[in-house]
Amino acid sequence: MDKNELKFDWLAVDDRRDVAAFYRQFMPYARLNRKEAIAVLKSTNEEIIASVRFRPVGELVLLTGLLVNPTWRGQKLGAILIKNSCPCLAKKSIYLFVEADLERFYQHHGFRVLNQGPNDIEQLLLKYQKQGKSLLMMQYFDN
Repeated sequence: MDKNELKFDWLAVDDRRDVAAFYRQFMPYARLNRKEAIAVLKSTNEEIIASVRFRPVGELVLLTGLLVNPTWRGQKLGAILIKNSCPCLAKKSIYLFVEADLERFYQHHGFRVLNQGPNDIEQLLLKYQKQGKSLLMMQYFDN
């Protein structure tokens, strides 16, 4: 499929049944929150093939749940989602927690590793680290 045929869209709070099923199928541990902003890429037949969620944390935003359907991986769809969604939220500071093997991917798309961040974000990171997760904190900078 030609990437020009893909449709990028922000979902309304009352229009999330399909994306909830998408996450249940490919990331069953994910829990969607009504407060999250959710962006999707859809194929020409309106099938959701990739999605990203943005969780509000006070005045900040945490990118979470970037997911691409396994049959569509390797086609730079994650990059397309970031390119289309992060600038829309640029008035807010966007953070994410990432495993080391994904650091280069996110750096390539405007994120930088932080040693220290805002208290609310650091508290969330500590919570995950106490669960044994080895994560880096990154922030989006619109280049």
